[in-house]
Amino acid sequence: MPHKFLTSEELIPFLTQNGIDFECVEHEAVFTVDAMKEEMSKMPGLHYKNLFLRERKTGGFYLLVAAHDRVMNLNAVSKALRLTSRSGLRFASEEQLMEKLGVRQGSVTLLAMANDVDRCVTVLLDSTVMEQNDHLRWFHLMQNDVSAGLSLAALKKFLDLIGCQPTLLTFDSDGSVYIE
Repeated sequence: MPHKFLTSEELIPFLTQNGIDFECVEHEAVFTVDAMKEEMSKMPGLHYKNLFLRERKTGGFYLLVAAHDRVMNLNAVSKALRLTSRSGLRFASEEQLMEKLGVRQGSVTLLAMANDVDRCVTVLLDSTVMEQNDHLRWFHLMQNDVSAGLSLAALKKFLDLIGCQPTLLTFDSDGSVYIE
């Protein structure tokens, strides 16, 4: 029997019932980081791009969460993960995204990891996501027209609750990527 994924409407009570504080903002549907930039003024804090990736050789899945303005070089990320050029990262299909996290392209979010009950997706976080500061971190709530802002403490609580231990990545100005 297929797993039932949490929807946006179900994720809100899930967060609340588990004592995870967040702010919720509805906005125009956005499908890209560029489109999201116009909506960011409604949501002061930190914003991210979320890439659902697949390893070519093994078929392993990754969710890469990075600062919205980070220049992304998948070859550099693959190198940091010690993947060869033959087994490097590429974008996963929308079908695979729906199958693993229960969201569509344009709605990819770290919060969808609540749907990864089989723990088959490795989370790669830009180390800046976990930096200590008072800013809210904004993520879609399973769909691209509503977002949740979480404090660092709330984000850590969410990750602990779902049993997610992300791999932290440092992105250097020269384009290099390192695992912390």
